[in-house]
Amino acid sequence: MDATVWLELAIKMLFLILGTVLTTYIIPWIRDKQLETIIIALVKMAEQTLKTTSGPNKKKFVLEWLKKHNINYDESYIDAVLESAVYNMKNEAQQQLIIGEIEEKEE
Repeated sequence: MDATVWLELAIKMLFLILGTVLTTYIIPWIRDKQLETIIIALVKMAEQTLKTTSGPNKKKFVLEWLKKHNINYDESYIDAVLESAVYNMKNEAQQQLIIGEIEEKEE
């Protein structure tokens, strides 16, 4: 075989490998990150719009929104992302309180 045939085969193999890596690892990772972003936004929205509602009802709101928009994932994964988003939101609020107290003491 001459060099052009080898080069053509090498390029085809490279595209085959890239396509496999892209569809196996990168696209699912991007999908997961998008889902996490959506859930974080939904948790914040539920917290702002359903202030007097209990936590389980806020969770129900998020799950219903995901179902309504045909976002289907493993329920345990969604639960983990939800819990993480709530934990981070509460942590941020606590940090803001501490910062506010420190600023008040400095004045």
